[in-house]
Amino acid sequence: METPRREFLLGAGMAAGLTLSGCVSDETIPGATDDATAAGSDGVTTGPGAQGTVPGPEATSSILMDRTETIGGNDYIAEDFSISSAVQFTYRLTVESNIPVDLFVVTTSEFIQYKQGKRITPEVLEPRINNDSGDFTVPQGNYYVVVDNTDRLEAEPPGQLESKSATVDI
Repeated sequence: METPRREFLLGAGMAAGLTLSGCVSDETIPGATDDATAAGSDGVTTGPGAQGTVPGPEATSSILMDRTETIGGNDYIAEDFSISSAVQFTYRLTVESNIPVDLFVVTTSEFIQYKQGKRITPEVLEPRINNDSGDFTVPQGNYYVVVDNTDRLEAEPPGQLESKSATVDI
């Protein structure tokens, strides 16, 4: 059985600080109802689970997601981040098996709604991506970027009797 392979690179060209954070789990998200950014004196924010930060205005780019991971059928991967001003993101996604996924950015509270299976309104939605690149701008705040291999939004994973997993280079 062929395993689909997806490559994804999400980089940020920014005029202000960007916080890079760890993987998302099913644990409760501290401060989950607060989408506002609480910037420190240097303008760089630290969200729940933050592992490190990129310095403020002198930074010009950073990679938010860069790893290899398998996304099960009807599953997703997500990364949380905080920004103290609007940031333009650039992405590249390649799917060897031509299976589309949804790429989207949501606030912390919208991400909780998403995890509960409720209807969401993404800040940014790049639907049904399989071989694409592009960019989008996200305003100041606390967010999650999600690569979705479910049928919750617009893309639907293939397979009627079983869902197909995908190995993703992010």
